[in-house]
Amino acid sequence: MNLPFTIQEYKERVRRVQKEMAAAGLHALILSKPQNIYYLSGNRASYIGAPLTSLHVLVVPSDGDPVLICRKLEEEAVKEQWTKDPQLYLDHEDPYGYLRQVISKLKAAEGKIGIEERNLIKTTYDRIKQVLPNSKLVDISGMVDKIRLTMNQKEVEYTLKAAEITERGFRRGIDLLKEGALYNEVIGEIENAMYKAGQSEQDSSLVLVWGGPEGGGMHDTFVDKRVRSGDLVTIEVHGIYNHYRAASQGTVFVGNNVPSKIKDLYRLVSDMHDACASAVAPGITFEELFEVANRPYKKATGQDYFRRVGGTLGLSLFDISSVRGEKSKVLEGYCLLLQPLTISPLITVTSSGLVTKDGYKVLNGSLRDLVQK
Repeated sequence: MNLPFTIQEYKERVRRVQKEMAAAGLHALILSKPQNIYYLSGNRASYIGAPLTSLHVLVVPSDGDPVLICRKLEEEAVKEQWTKDPQLYLDHEDPYGYLRQVISKLKAAEGKIGIEERNLIKTTYDRIKQVLPNSKLVDISGMVDKIRLTMNQKEVEYTLKAAEITERGFRRGIDLLKEGALYNEVIGEIENAMYKAGQSEQDSSLVLVWGGPEGGGMHDTFVDKRVRSGDLVTIEVHGIYNHYRAASQGTVFVGNNVPSKIKDLYRLVSDMHDACASAVAPGITFEELFEVANRPYKKATGQDYFRRVGGTLGLSLFDISSVRGEKSKVLEGYCLLLQPLTISPLITVTSSGLVTKDGYKVLNGSLRDLVQK
């Protein structure tokens, strides 16, 4: 087996989850979030980067080892995870029958079972209810996520490698930006640089490039165009190593004469980022981080900030977001993405970093000053 952690580490993770289960009176969990399946089993074929289209779950009992349920098609990939006796169903079979058998064998069919409702489509949820009519289904979305947010040394090492991969791709993209450059070629070169730097996964990295006179449309997917003079171009890169993630995002001006409005907004966003980075410390709440960034934004615009200013990184993105009303505390060992931005024009100053006892250790340097190309 080619596991990123020892089996002992996986078993310890399961024990931590089972401790939370005992406190909540749960007899079993049916985990469907791909990152949580990977975290507890090492199963890489759980479509980390996308929602599941077939039943692919990890059943965690109140005591003992988890049981993986997935398609027979993934038999070879399943050999690269540590749990024993995975239940593999043929595509013409009913996978929910396998789920019922596993739950019955655990003597949990009439017990309290935790499910991740936020990661289930309605048809899947309805079928689980149908095959487990005597179970009390309880939404435990976020329970495992919060356990895995605090990273150990090996996870930090993987995150540092992801940061190196991210930086290589991000800087390659900036180098290529110039008038006349094709967006799709810039994106391809960024991806190429990341794989050359050692990126280990193919389904959960992210490379996005938007641009235009006002910065283009955020999350726009059209890339068959060229960079023009006067464009604001934003590059966002998430590099991955063993599914651990680091991220960089920054805005570049193409041309010589930067409008004063863009200079002023860039300085505002940079100030918001730096205020957040300085405020990060174990024990501060995510809401408090939001308010730290909101103060300069409100002073400059007269309005409250309109989105999160960042959130957690790790195996997934924004398990906890830095928004008003989020009372969760930032803890030592968390990885954070700080990502304030404006739209119309689209400008961002972003970094990812580790929370240490001393504050915020930047992994990927933000573009604190506007880059002109």
